[in-house]
Amino acid sequence: MRSKKLAIAGLMSAFISVMSVWQIPLPFPVPLTLQTFAVSFSGYTLGIIGGTVPVLCYIAIGCIGVPVFTGFRGGISPLFEFGGGFIIGFVFLALLCGMGKGKNTSTALLLGLTGILVCHSLGVMHYMNTGGPGFVSAFSAISAPFLLKDILMTAFAFFAAQKIKKTIK
Repeated sequence: MRSKKLAIAGLMSAFISVMSVWQIPLPFPVPLTLQTFAVSFSGYTLGIIGGTVPVLCYIAIGCIGVPVFTGFRGGISPLFEFGGGFIIGFVFLALLCGMGKGKNTSTALLLGLTGILVCHSLGVMHYMNTGGPGFVSAFSAISAPFLLKDILMTAFAFFAAQKIKKTIK
């Protein structure tokens, strides 16, 4: 059973990596990706620890140089650039979505929404601390354009996880 959990965590980490490097360029500093969906799906599907470990693995793999971060980038430098706060925020997003596993729909979605808000808050604060603009400008540039998409992707991840969890027991 332990090897099955390890294999599923590896697959989820790979899924997060694929959804992170696939991107649609936009006129904002942060491109459109589906990594929010993948991270939320990981938490909702695998729970607190099982869903957070693949995110930590994704970050570790990226930090050692494998190009899994947005734009096929690897190394530690993306953590210190304008979008680095979102990468760290993914840990909290997966953790909070993982807390929603097995909960009723409204509780699980509220935990996912909280995870999105934490992730976006860390992203905005990090952007401001890396020489970006003040709060309103930072929020307008890197959070506001994606907030609704990320909320919807997290909700979609919850409902997708409900379907897939039955097959991976």
